[in-house]
Amino acid sequence: MEARLRRQENKLVVIGTSVMFFSLWSVIKTVFLDFFMRESITDSLLARIDASFGDEYRPYVFKMYLIYTGSLLLLDLAMRLIVGLGARSEGLKKKNRWIYLIFCFFLVIEGLVYLLTFFDNEDIFNNDTIDRAITFFIELTSDLVLLDLLFSGIRVKLIRRKLRRCGETGGRHAD
Repeated sequence: MEARLRRQENKLVVIGTSVMFFSLWSVIKTVFLDFFMRESITDSLLARIDASFGDEYRPYVFKMYLIYTGSLLLLDLAMRLIVGLGARSEGLKKKNRWIYLIFCFFLVIEGLVYLLTFFDNEDIFNNDTIDRAITFFIELTSDLVLLDLLFSGIRVKLIRRKLRRCGETGGRHAD
């Protein structure tokens, strides 16, 4: 049982590190999309603003959009860093908290919703289909890594609880 625990703890350290790298991927992806596709994103957004609010509200709505997008990006980055650092800490036997698993669960749900709505866009068959497919598979990989981390974290907690019970009962299982 101790060998299974060590394997799962090592897995938490490795997966926690990868989750932190995926958080950097999210930031890089958003910054590059904004940098390279700024005109197309801006034109589309400004057309929607003009249609919904009128020309006089354009600067305010655009600033609110940028603040909203930046806030979501920072929230996603913070949650992924909390999950990654929490998993590493649990795997290294430094801290034993549930908060990273709760955030991980929310990230898995968020990722699944994103993947389910990924191909809902009407212009799916435009020129950037390969780019969208690559992004889809990277996001899918990220979600699978988060799901693996969630299950590994729960397994570590269950194995530790079972080992504590065995220690309290003199080596017999207390199930």
